[in-house]
Amino acid sequence: CPPPQVCVFVALYYNVIIAWSLLYLARSFQHPLPWQSCPSAGPNRTGGEPECALSSPTTYFWYRQTLDVTPEMGVGGGLQPALVGGLLGAWALVGASLLKGIKSSGKVLYVSTLFPYLVLFCLLVRGLLLEGAPEGVRIMFTPKVSAWGTGQAWRQAATQVFFALGLGFGSVIAYASYGAR
Repeated sequence: CPPPQVCVFVALYYNVIIAWSLLYLARSFQHPLPWQSCPSAGPNRTGGEPECALSSPTTYFWYRQTLDVTPEMGVGGGLQPALVGGLLGAWALVGASLLKGIKSSGKVLYVSTLFPYLVLFCLLVRGLLLEGAPEGVRIMFTPKVSAWGTGQAWRQAATQVFFALGLGFGSVIAYASYGAR
């Protein structure tokens, strides 16, 4: 069992991710989705936001509307009310589950265990019904033997081993945030 300080840091980290998920869930009920297109530049300018046009609507939504990142690292941006509310909601969920105790977790376990498989099955069926699906499946299961001799392939294999071994301590998410670059 890891030291209690490690568990506290992992809980803090995961609750931030849960807060982001709650925020995205709440924003996903809007029509149109806020990350679907770039916002307009303003009343006096024509066209979309230039920063959004240089990246993507999703990236713009994440950095400018969700996190409201400041232009420089040393500049404080203040608290984001939506993120604070999501974080309070995440801690409320954790607190409620701790107060309920182990007796109610059995019922939640049935749903939380079976639901991901149901979603994966729905995504599989949807993916197989898309145009070009047979070609994609063929490419997915055809190995590129020439890539086995490169260092990149072995580095990615080592990353997968790291993911499998560090599953319970938050290293998966911490390391995945660096792998996205």
